[in-house]
Amino acid sequence: MSRTATDPDPAPTSSSRNDVALRGVLAVPPELRELASGDTLLVLKLTVRRQPPTSRPARPREPRQDTLTCITYAKALITRSATWQPGDVLDVEGALRRRVWRSPTGAAVAHEVECHRVRKVRVPGARGVVGDAGPA
Repeated sequence: MSRTATDPDPAPTSSSRNDVALRGVLAVPPELRELASGDTLLVLKLTVRRQPPTSRPARPREPRQDTLTCITYAKALITRSATWQPGDVLDVEGALRRRVWRSPTGAAVAHEVECHRVRKVRVPGARGVVGDAGPA
């Protein structure tokens, strides 16, 4: 039996990989969103410094950081995030996800990091306390 373009791949191949590891600063307070499904979504906006380009000189107006959206549905992580504040340094492990939902203006799409683990860390000279939020 042959597969069609719409058939899902029954098992990931060894060449597939979707791992994201970030360390950045929490840009705004964690946000809880109640979804139409009744699920609660935790949204973290993480500011991550860009590495300077190595193959060319940096451009004067080139962004030096990116703000990335990290999400999770994990209740344990939602609970632990209640004390996190802007400026806290977080290590995030997860996977890149494409989320689609209906909005009043039509279909909406976002690419986000779905967190499997988030850890609040202490970095010399930065605010924050060592504490592990553990697996999500």
